[in-house]
Amino acid sequence: MYTEIVLDVRLCPDPVAHEALRFMSYQCDLPKRLPDHPFFFEPNWQYLFRTCGGPFPEPTWFYTEERLTFRSSIHNYGKQIELFLSWIRLFVRGPYKFRGYHRHEEQIDPILIYL
Repeated sequence: MYTEIVLDVRLCPDPVAHEALRFMSYQCDLPKRLPDHPFFFEPNWQYLFRTCGGPFPEPTWFYTEERLTFRSSIHNYGKQIELFLSWIRLFVRGPYKFRGYHRHEEQIDPILIYL
């Protein structure tokens, strides 16, 4: 079963974080140094922006050093979405507010993301 995630955030500068995000969005090779966070120990972490399945639309993503916007769907067995959100929230610029949602394909109501 798949879980869809839709997220739109403005980002603070952080060289290590941005290298990981550039890799995840096909903009560079695997960085020599990854952030020290449990998300990066999950299998297939690097495909978060690029996977799709179930009843959800094809993935889309846009990344610059100032903004990250994406929609994808993954098998969230290892709680990759929750781990990604716990990591990316460290680099979100701006006030705490609605940033997107995630929902399992059998859920009617999404879980709203506030960061």
